[in-house]
Amino acid sequence: MASKKKPSRRQITGSQIGRLKQCPASGALPGVHAQSDAGELGAQKHRFVYDYDRLGRGPAIEAALPGLRAFCAKVDMEELFEKFADTPLRRHEVAFVWDSETDTAEIRLDVAQRNYGALKSSQIPMTLDVLGSSDTKAVIIDVKTGRHEVEPAAVNPQLRAQALAVARALGIDDVQVGIAYLNDDADWRFDMAPPFDSMDLAEIAEEQRAVVRRVDAAHEIVVAGGVPDAYPSDDACFYCPSIRVCPAKVGMVRQVAEVAGIEVGEEIQLVQLGAVRSVLKEYVKLFTLMLSGIDDIARQTPIHLPNGKWLRAQDESRESFDFDKTHAALVAAYGEAVADAGIEPPRYTKASIEEGLKEGHVLAVETARAYPGAVITRTISTLRERAS
Repeated sequence: MASKKKPSRRQITGSQIGRLKQCPASGALPGVHAQSDAGELGAQKHRFVYDYDRLGRGPAIEAALPGLRAFCAKVDMEELFEKFADTPLRRHEVAFVWDSETDTAEIRLDVAQRNYGALKSSQIPMTLDVLGSSDTKAVIIDVKTGRHEVEPAAVNPQLRAQALAVARALGIDDVQVGIAYLNDDADWRFDMAPPFDSMDLAEIAEEQRAVVRRVDAAHEIVVAGGVPDAYPSDDACFYCPSIRVCPAKVGMVRQVAEVAGIEVGEEIQLVQLGAVRSVLKEYVKLFTLMLSGIDDIARQTPIHLPNGKWLRAQDESRESFDFDKTHAALVAAYGEAVADAGIEPPRYTKASIEEGLKEGHVLAVETARAYPGAVITRTISTLRERAS
C-alpha cells in the first residue's frame, strides 16, 4: 500500500515574517484570510501611488474611486519620490522570491494579485510597494495608509526580508528601507532606516532561515496530530489567519463550550463564538455577584488571603472643590478668563484646576484650598490587601 503523502504547510510570505517570527504556530495551523473594508481602502490608496508614477497626476486622480479623488488631489507625491533621488529606476508592486535553502532570490515582474505561481516550501515570496534601484544601491519604501503603526523600519521584519531579497536578486550590498505613512490629511511622515550592508544582510538571512525552521517544526507537530505552542500578542494576532483554531485563543473557549453543551468542530465558527460569549457574560455576572458578597464580608471582618495578606476595609479621604467658592477664589487670583479656561460646573477637582489653568499657575490648587468652604472632603471605604 502506498504511503499517504504528508500534507504541505502554508507558503510563508514576506508580509508574514514578523508574525511567524513571534508565533511559528500561526504558519502551521489551519487558517483563512479575509480582507477588511479598511484593507480595501488602503489598497485603493496604494493604487493611486502606482497610477501617479505610471499615468501622471491628473489621470491618476481621475482613475481613483470618486470618494477618494479629493484626498488624492491633496497628496504631494513628489515628497515621496524624493526618497529615490539616487535610485532612478523606480518600480511599483514588484515581486521577489527569496530561497532560504540557497540564500538566492529572483525578481518576478509579471505577478498579479499576489499570485506567485508554483513555489517550493523554502521560498518566500513578497511584493514591494515601491522600489528604486541603481547599479550599486536600492531603496525600498513600504507605504502605510492606515492609522496602525508598525515596527520601525530598521527592525521591521517585512522590510528586512524585502531588503535581503532585493540585494540577492540585484547583486548589491547597499539597500535602504523606509516606511511612508500617508495620514488622513494626505500628509506624509517618513521613517527611513540607515542602509543595510553585506554584514547586515547576512544577519537577516540567518533570521529568515530561523523562521522557516521554526515554522517547519510547528508544521511537523500539526502533521503528527499535536498542537504547537502559540505565542499571542496584539500585533501578531491582529492579522493571523489561524486565530479561530489558535490554542492560546480558543483552548479555554472550547472548555466553556463543552460545559455549556455547545458543539464545536476543529475550527470554531463565528456563531459558536457568539454563543460561548453569551455564556461567558452570564458567568461574569455570577462571578461579580460572588466577589461582591465576599467583599461585603471583608468590609466587616478582614479575610486572610493565600498570598499571606489580609483583605480589609480602609477609610480614605477624597477632596473636591465647591464650584462657586473655588471659582470666586480663582477669579480673584487670576482673572475671569483664566479661571474659566477648560473648567465646567458643577464641581472642580484638583485635576480640573491644574488642567484648566495650565503652566504658570502652580499655586492654583493651594489658592482654591485657602478659600473658606471651597474644599469638600468625603470619606470613602475601600478594600485593600495589607500585610497585617
